Amino acid sequence: MKTLQQNLFRIYGILTFAFLLGNIHTSSAQDVYCATVDFTAVEKENGVVEFSGTSDKPVVEWYWYFGDNNTSREEKPTHQYNYASDYEVCLKVLVNDNCTGAICKKVKVEKGALSGACDLKADFKYEVNGLILNAKGWTLATQPTLRYTWKFGDNTTAEGAEVKHEYTQKGEYNVCLSVTLPATTVSNPPCVETICKTIKVGETNSPCDLKADFKYEVNGLILNAKGWTLATQPALRYTWKFGDNTTAEGAEVKHEYTQKGEYNVCLIVTLPATTVSNPPCVETICKTIKVGETNSPCDLKADFKYEVNGLLLHAKGWTIATQPALLRYTWKFGDNTTAEGAEVKHEYSQKGEYNVCLTVSAPAITASSPPCSETICKTIKIGESGNPCDLTADYKFELTDNILKAIAISNGGNNATYFWKISDGTTAQGPEMKHQFKERGDYEVCLVVTKPTTSASQNCSVVVCKKITVGPTISNADCLLKADFKYLRTNTGLGFLARSNDPDAKYNWTIEGRNETFSGQGFRIPLTEPGVYKVCLTVESRTFGCRVQVCKKVVIGRSPGVLSPNPVLDFARIQSDITISSVTLLNRMNTQIMDVQVNGNDTSIDMYSLPTGMYYLLITYEDGSTSIQKVIKQ
Repeated sequence: MKTLQQNLFRIYGILTFAFLLGNIHTSSAQDVYCATVDFTAVEKENGVVEFSGTSDKPVVEWYWYFGDNNTSREEKPTHQYNYASDYEVCLKVLVNDNCTGAICKKVKVEKGALSGACDLKADFKYEVNGLILNAKGWTLATQPTLRYTWKFGDNTTAEGAEVKHEYTQKGEYNVCLSVTLPATTVSNPPCVETICKTIKVGETNSPCDLKADFKYEVNGLILNAKGWTLATQPALRYTWKFGDNTTAEGAEVKHEYTQKGEYNVCLIVTLPATTVSNPPCVETICKTIKVGETNSPCDLKADFKYEVNGLLLHAKGWTIATQPALLRYTWKFGDNTTAEGAEVKHEYSQKGEYNVCLTVSAPAITASSPPCSETICKTIKIGESGNPCDLTADYKFELTDNILKAIAISNGGNNATYFWKISDGTTAQGPEMKHQFKERGDYEVCLVVTKPTTSASQNCSVVVCKKITVGPTISNADCLLKADFKYLRTNTGLGFLARSNDPDAKYNWTIEGRNETFSGQGFRIPLTEPGVYKVCLTVESRTFGCRVQVCKKVVIGRSPGVLSPNPVLDFARIQSDITISSVTLLNRMNTQIMDVQVNGNDTSIDMYSLPTGMYYLLITYEDGSTSIQKVIKQ
């Protein structure tokens, strides 16, 4: 388990990284670790440690993390620890907007200021299900000799850090936990701390706290709805009433109405009785839903996609409107010709750039709903490829040290011929190619795919060229260059940021399944097709005379955790289509408040007892990525 200090230092790095995306700060995207820093720690009396930081570059700001929830911005701070222990202390310096340095060390404190004192900070959390109480205690102390004693307020007791107790009748009970740390020496007396809480059990007006709710989508007369609850029992029953005298069962339902209108849709969640003393629990939530309504007449969000083959344009339009039979698609091809229909083909008489426009019109449906039209235009190059037939070509490649392996991708199949040409003067034939470069540098690798046509005098050819950078051949074991990258999701896409131990290194990126390549220490891309992609970073260092490659599998196009409600009064909820590994709640000073118990893709956070204000949620996902969500507590 990561220590609080590690989390804080990690959070600082993530926040700095988020600056790249413009979400938190306007720090430069080229922020790098270019300063070499170090520090010394000298223990004095009563847990006092004197720290002194050094840097090979002038420092603008100093950031110290002492490993016990305390920080400092002094160059040579003095800090007093309460307890003897090993602390992970981190120093980070800011040289300028584009240059930082950092180091973490373990500092051993032999004797703290409160060594032997009673400062266990005992506490416990609990859950109530009917008459059953589940409770778990904890303390800051780490000694294995700790003793946990419970008094349940009904003249019964129990031992252990985690307990389960069933009451015989409902009511309010004063539940107390006493944590005892036995004496370890003659001069170190035993320590006992007790904490008590008044707990209601067996409430009849709310036998449980399901917090049932549902979300929904409407497409014309079709309603798609999905219910949920905080309860985790598999015996839950979901019953739907659609307001048209029809019902359904199940957490997720689809229902088609016979006519448009407003309907009172209700979800009833039932938790059956588990014991004689634990009655069944039922919660109902209803929402008024309009079905059969047309989309906003002036919010069609019209768009189109297209393909160009020689002088032939193939285009297809779409819109979010749900009445396709009523919509009218009008095309202007930029050469004084027009066409009608959602999908069109148009052949130009000569190559060039054309302004192609699609106008989508929705007629008036009622007297109060006027007609609406939206137009979108795109500048399209025609005839550039010289592709006289329907032939597509591309290739994917893998570069290991100085060996290139490439595989052609084409709809020509076995009927086409494949010819490779490399800018070092070598050529190859066939759909697959392997080549070893003799020197490092930038090379252009071209694939020519040719397919015969029905005309004896004409062939169809497509040429695809890509720039490939080849670094020196060297064993990773011999290379002193160290590099890594991390990435962060935002509402608009993904941001990537690399780091290495060479401030003059060159960075190049490739994403499996995407034709474009990226250069530079950081970049960002918009959301794209969902999937798991292989992202590779290649870092080349002239200082060390070698290069390294780091590849990671990255989830692209899937939404990160969605936080609701926000602002929050009691419970906040994170839902994600990526499995959540951990959630940490932080205050505005980036101090850890608590680690949240996660539950796969759907996690609830109890914020009822927290003061009002702004907090942050650091969410780590199963694929290793992270995101930060701001939450307002009312």
